[in-house]
Amino acid sequence: MRQPTLTASAQLLADLPDFDPPADLWPRILRRQRVLQLRRRAALGTLLAAASVVLALVLRIPVPVSGDPALVRLQADSQRLESRLAMLVGGFKGSANESPTDLRPVERALQDAYDRGASSAELAELWRRRNEMLDALISTRETGTLVTRI
Repeated sequence: MRQPTLTASAQLLADLPDFDPPADLWPRILRRQRVLQLRRRAALGTLLAAASVVLALVLRIPVPVSGDPALVRLQADSQRLESRLAMLVGGFKGSANESPTDLRPVERALQDAYDRGASSAELAELWRRRNEMLDALISTRETGTLVTRI
């Protein structure tokens, strides 16, 4: 390396004029840093809230509506019957097009009962009716008989 280049650079720096910053420069810099930090925190909080909402919507974790053991048992029985029927039918979705027995009215009644905050006894009766219909569908599929509505 050449020494004159280093000396020339040092000379250029020495030739710069003296600079006295304004007295309020550091308080302005600190204030601006605080504002930016608050904005970052607010953006992070908003992002976390939005991610929580999206995650809740995507996962749709079922929350038990009632702690009534009889009702929980009936719901579990219904899921078991649906799984059994799905194996027989090959992808049961609970629509009238796939089965001779129409589950839609009892499912609508169940949804209406939940919407209006029905009692556990009323919900249990509706779940029993749904399970009976699913059981009838299963036995119909297993025996190969057809159900005719009059």
